[in-house]
Amino acid sequence: APENAKAHRSLGLVYAAQQKFDLAEQQYIKAIELDPNEWGAMINLAEIQTIRGQAEKSLTTLQQAYQAMTISYQTEEVFIRPWYTKLAVLIAEKNLEFDQLSEAEVWFRKALDYDPYHQAALTGLMQILQDLGDFDAADALCFELQQKIDPNANCFSK
Repeated sequence: APENAKAHRSLGLVYAAQQKFDLAEQQYIKAIELDPNEWGAMINLAEIQTIRGQAEKSLTTLQQAYQAMTISYQTEEVFIRPWYTKLAVLIAEKNLEFDQLSEAEVWFRKALDYDPYHQAALTGLMQILQDLGDFDAADALCFELQQKIDPNANCFSK
């Protein structure tokens, strides 16, 4: 199926499992050329970029994957829903690796817009707020975390 984006992504997965990363990358790129919203191939491509030490390129590719997921959400909700929040949190965490606190905050908030009680997003945002000196907002998030998810969370900043 030379014109099927999912077939190229699948072949890319096979090559990646065999650690043939050049061939895998070619297949992911072909899948994205055939379907500019092939978010799965974008995520897989970002993994290869990470393996190769191309962290900034990987972050950009993950952001493109999130945008493609957003565009495709209505028609592929069943496939996207399990990954949507996780991808936003991953993008936030990668922004933290570059000390981009404001960008990380945006992505943690995107995750929480979709899943208001996602623990990693709550704790990530709480840490950013603490780092920025907004202790009242961080404490409010901590209280919410304790009330909704983990009553034993010890995260107060004061």
